[in-house]
Amino acid sequence: MKLTKNELIRKLLHLLAILIPLICIKLGRIQSILFWLILLVVALIVEHLRRKTQTPWARLFYTLFGPLLRSHEREKLAGVTYLFTSGLIVFTLLPKDIATLSVLFLTVGDGVATIVGLWIGRHKWPGSQKTFEGTMAFILSSFIVSFLVPSITLWIRGLGALLAGVIEALRLPENDNFWIPIISGAFMWIILKI
Repeated sequence: MKLTKNELIRKLLHLLAILIPLICIKLGRIQSILFWLILLVVALIVEHLRRKTQTPWARLFYTLFGPLLRSHEREKLAGVTYLFTSGLIVFTLLPKDIATLSVLFLTVGDGVATIVGLWIGRHKWPGSQKTFEGTMAFILSSFIVSFLVPSITLWIRGLGALLAGVIEALRLPENDNFWIPIISGAFMWIILKI
């Protein structure tokens, strides 16, 4: 896959999603959960409406966002729906600072990994289109953004960023937008409890 204009726009929107966990930093726990719930409900409504291909809504959706969708997202859920689902799960089950950090790993790391991997990536992981360079960019950018959540110890943030980068490089079922916050968040929470 090449770094096309549409893929670049898609990943810049991914990076723009950093605003969601940053807003949650200012909100209380219950308000954060409600915010994620509202985002997920809206995404599910959009998912439902876009599947009714003969409606004006579906035509508008595909005119605006169709070029940004990956081929598998036309038949399955879009990546943003997985993001909102995992965001709701981690903000419901984990302490807010860990949940915030785990979603920041996804919103920043995944976008940077794709841009760097497609732009300068030369060393592909076995059996994957993902690159070593993209994974390193994911880990580094995730670690850098972790400084927005200083309440978590530096070494735990570093291990969380490393694990999130490994998760992104793996070929997990469904969408990494779902798995990255859940696994990295649960890992950091367990390490804090030990």
